[in-house]
Amino acid sequence: GGALSEELISLDNGATGFPLMRLTRSQLINSLKDNFNIDISAKISAAFNYVATDTSVDPNGINKEWFDISTQISQAAFAAGSVFENECKNKTDAVCVQDFIKNKGRLLFRHPLNTAEIAQFNTLQAKLTGLEKNEVLSFIFQAMLNSTAFLFVVESPGNATKEPDGSILLDSNSMATRLSLLIHDSSPSDALLQLAEKNMLQTPNQVNSATQTLMKDAKFQRQSARFAKSWLKLNKLSEITKTGNAKTLFTANHVSSYTNETELFIGRYFATSGDATQAIPFSQLYNSQSTYINKFNAPIYGLDSNTDQASWQTLPATHNGGILTQPSLLSQLATDEEGSIVRRGVFLIKEILCQPVGAPIKGAEFKPTPAGSAPMSARMQLAEHRKNPACSTCHNRIDNIGFGLEGFDGVGRVATLRPGALKDSVPWGTGFISWNANAGLTSNFSNPSEMGKLIAESNIGKACFVKKWFDSTLGIPMTIPATASLKSLINDFKTNPDGQELILKFTSSDIFRKRIFQ
Repeated sequence: GGALSEELISLDNGATGFPLMRLTRSQLINSLKDNFNIDISAKISAAFNYVATDTSVDPNGINKEWFDISTQISQAAFAAGSVFENECKNKTDAVCVQDFIKNKGRLLFRHPLNTAEIAQFNTLQAKLTGLEKNEVLSFIFQAMLNSTAFLFVVESPGNATKEPDGSILLDSNSMATRLSLLIHDSSPSDALLQLAEKNMLQTPNQVNSATQTLMKDAKFQRQSARFAKSWLKLNKLSEITKTGNAKTLFTANHVSSYTNETELFIGRYFATSGDATQAIPFSQLYNSQSTYINKFNAPIYGLDSNTDQASWQTLPATHNGGILTQPSLLSQLATDEEGSIVRRGVFLIKEILCQPVGAPIKGAEFKPTPAGSAPMSARMQLAEHRKNPACSTCHNRIDNIGFGLEGFDGVGRVATLRPGALKDSVPWGTGFISWNANAGLTSNFSNPSEMGKLIAESNIGKACFVKKWFDSTLGIPMTIPATASLKSLINDFKTNPDGQELILKFTSSDIFRKRIFQ
């Protein structure tokens, strides 16, 4: 009834610690799927696609939708043939309810329930007198799903001494949650919670060992997929529409294929398959002769495929730029059918090199050649634009690196000249990158592969990758200033750009293992 519904949604389970972030859509989906085999992926809307630390989320809309979802799944979970159908087999009702509260609560709350938490659910049970046993369990399960301890990451300090900066080592249960959210994008498994309950997630070596175990699991692929979405803005693909000839290569199936290709490709760098022999080195992220191909993305590369399942295949030389020449990226940085030198240049500078780009000056925007003028190529038009002193400083950098991706159309195919367009005397893909000597990146290139190789070998390219990866981990609550830890990760990565080593060094660092409690 309405009164019970209000009580369920407002139930406070007495959780200890300090709530920092709300679980994201993928974390909610994965947590219920992994620990309870409950699939809510078709029920939960895009409204939950917020960043975990986003404080602008409207709690009223989210809470209402989640309450409706929790009602559906808690009722379905006890139906015939469902996941909890035999929950009370060979148990008295009283024992069953207590076991259910402790066992299911432990997995949902990511720690063993304390006395106060158990008392909350016993109080709720007392108000459900007269209902069938499965109805009681259903309401308790729904209350757990709507509790602070499930929906938010609640962390608690361990028994260590507070550091001079005010930080303190997290307890093992909080460490288990951080590790699982980072590496599996999910709540901890029973096995990881068992380690935590033995207090075996305290020292750097203990955390290192647990990290390696988690990275051997197939769910490790989620880490690289989350990173790819965060770094390369892959969620934006579903918001893009294409017209004309490009429309047939931008259906929902195509977009899914392009996204999956890039997630799997970045996963191969992190060796998410668990087989290190299949891993690609860091350099191949921007300079690779292969990628994952199926029947939807094959036409982009001029290849043939009749399978839905993507497989690792060799590419033509035109597309040897790793992620830089994949349709998931190129189609975002384009108009309907044509690529955009400027958009691609800006993206490379900001997201691949982590360098600032000045804001466009009002009145100095790029203007296409007026109708009736002599034909001009894109390079010629941009050269004219750079004659404006207000534009030249930024566009000398933007255009010259953007030329590296000039030879691809609006969906990532090799571009062709439009009828009547003027052909440049300089081959497409020829450009120049120029940053100071300390950045380790000042050189000409003649194609995307050469450009990618320069970026991958440069200190500025390696440092940017670490920064972008580090930013994607901010769904893991951290309150210690990150400067020193980030600098250490970057310095190590410059000499050993290995994806798994990056993760291992991060999870054993103070910024991951400690926090400042308010």
